[in-house]
Amino acid sequence: MFGELILLRHAKSAWPVGIRDIDRPLSGRGVRNAGHFGELLAADSVVPDVVICSPAVRTRETWQLVADHAGIDPLLAQVDPQLYGATWWDVLDVVRELAPNVGRALIIGHNPSMEDLAGQLAGTGSNSDAVRHLRAKFPTCGAAFLEGDEQWNRWGGNCASLKRFWTPR
Repeated sequence: MFGELILLRHAKSAWPVGIRDIDRPLSGRGVRNAGHFGELLAADSVVPDVVICSPAVRTRETWQLVADHAGIDPLLAQVDPQLYGATWWDVLDVVRELAPNVGRALIIGHNPSMEDLAGQLAGTGSNSDAVRHLRAKFPTCGAAFLEGDEQWNRWGGNCASLKRFWTPR
């Protein structure tokens, strides 16, 4: 195995009147779910080498809560404007730009790009239950855990195995 990629859809956001989409904060449920995901990472001793996050408030708040609950340095995250409004192939470009020494990356973004990319990458060796759940729905704060044998710059369709698909419920 060369690399592990975690694709995390931001936690549930609020819809305050008069707030631009990029500035929407997390809802109470989103705050709880992001904390639960951080606790999951801590329980499994999963620490990413790099975190790349959309510039939207809800993605950055999701990361802050995940980091707090997982005991990970929140300053590990880099904000990439390309992830806001991204298509799945835009997110794949971000993956392909990861440094060769990165063993585990966490990307926090939006749907449909997180769901679409996970579906594109999941190939042979994927957990059938995880694939079924991924195809059914990629909810807010859902996360796809993928492993691949290729260098990051060679990632593409069906190159990884979807090992786990986590949802907050």
